Amino acid sequence: MTRAAIIAGRGDVFTNFLFVDSFKKIWKDEVDMLYVAIASYFDEEHKKFLRDVVFNDPKIKLFFFDRITEGGDNEPFLIEQSKEDHLVMLEDDVLVFKKLALDEYFKKIENGEFDVIGPYSPALSTWIREKAKAMYGYDAVGPSHRFMKRSDWEKTDKIYKANSFGIGEYKREVDMIMPDRTRGISRGDTGMWNSVELMHAGCRIGYINEVRATAIRPGVPWTHVNSLSGFSNSCFPNLNTMDYVGKMTDIKPFTLEKLKKDAVMKSSIYGKSTPEAKSASDNEHCRILSWIGIAMKKYWDLLSPIDKYRETYKKGYEWWLDASSCPRDLLEQYIKKHEAYITW
Repeated sequence: MTRAAIIAGRGDVFTNFLFVDSFKKIWKDEVDMLYVAIASYFDEEHKKFLRDVVFNDPKIKLFFFDRITEGGDNEPFLIEQSKEDHLVMLEDDVLVFKKLALDEYFKKIENGEFDVIGPYSPALSTWIREKAKAMYGYDAVGPSHRFMKRSDWEKTDKIYKANSFGIGEYKREVDMIMPDRTRGISRGDTGMWNSVELMHAGCRIGYINEVRATAIRPGVPWTHVNSLSGFSNSCFPNLNTMDYVGKMTDIKPFTLEKLKKDAVMKSSIYGKSTPEAKSASDNEHCRILSWIGIAMKKYWDLLSPIDKYRETYKKGYEWWLDASSCPRDLLEQYIKKHEAYITW
């Protein structure tokens, strides 16, 4: 029985290094092949660096898409490129710290204990999630790391997009017509509707402790940083072009006022109307930014062949910290705490 890992990500070169380094030094022997899609507007210089330096490994097959997409939109394409019997869909912000962590769950699929294994997630429209639970007895499986058989995945419609269904569309898997809610669209995070399809196909679901980076602790096998690789693509500006660093060739110029407004808005994901909400927002963003800071420190010298990119990235990072009023003392605390988990 053969195994493939599937990662549909974005082209943040620093954070790409984190999960590829983790692959090469921690869990490479636990799969037969890693299939990666990078969706960013990079020029040929950056693509060459990603191909020749970051993802340079005989066990990696790399594909580029010249657009910014939802996190897992390219997963079905990657699965179609693979041939292996068993699959794990990993988001590119899952960092594996412990050898045999993936092997443990692959074995549960291979020995028939479960058909699908993944973390529980509420990120699917409530009316779909509740109906599926009532019909099949399982909660929907979240996107960060899902294990399954290829033969079961082939039974599904392979729908992965976050916005999947319109008003009035009948879905047999939950025996219901999509209602007029959530701006007329039933929502689900990457691959979550696919997990409902797998339930409909008779698959038995097992669950994983996701371990968000806000709850990381000694001895954890992995952490789901959440939003890591997409952060620079939509937050750190290229001040020379008034666009974001993830769009190095397809330029859409903004004003400085627009970039500042976005920085304030994106740093307020929980709102900041109360001290508690401000604390939640600050902690959430310092959590993400700490891993970006670690990646910059760890891989800075390796990015010397694309010096223009790393300098643009660094300036955008520093600008965003100031414009978003990021609490730098808290960020430094997170960096010191999380560096201990980077063992590769």
